[in-house]
Amino acid sequence: MSPDNRERVRIGLLFQIFRTNEMSGKLVTRALEPTGLRGDDYAVYSYLLHGPMTLTDLADGTGLPLTTAAGYVKRFEEKGHIVKVPNPADGRSYLLSLTEACRDWILDVARIFTKTINHLDAVMEAEGVDAAELVDQLQRVQDLIDRALDDLDNPRRG
Repeated sequence: MSPDNRERVRIGLLFQIFRTNEMSGKLVTRALEPTGLRGDDYAVYSYLLHGPMTLTDLADGTGLPLTTAAGYVKRFEEKGHIVKVPNPADGRSYLLSLTEACRDWILDVARIFTKTINHLDAVMEAEGVDAAELVDQLQRVQDLIDRALDDLDNPRRG
């Protein structure tokens, strides 16, 4: 591959990820429009369905910085959507979970959101795209980006 093509592919990959993020954001916004819930909030609420969990678990699982995850928790707590109990494993942190009412609400939102997921699945199937394979490929790209970030944060000296 020529140096020019290599540069185009390298920039093209990150730009395509950017575009895909923008387009998926539009799809999520449209899907959630009837609920009044923002896509980023829905993602965090959905992850909290798997609680109870620590704030660190939430941050790690969603890929959010710890301070950003804490901001979501604070906002959700102010709305009365989060239950915090001391973590018996260490006595310093808290275990977070959704209130029963919030859990029921998010499960209702999930039923609405699932219609869009099913439609996207049908579009991909009609195009002969294996959704599971695509998810695996996206996970691989994410893993490689994580590795590149780690390498930049921790340069090897030798």
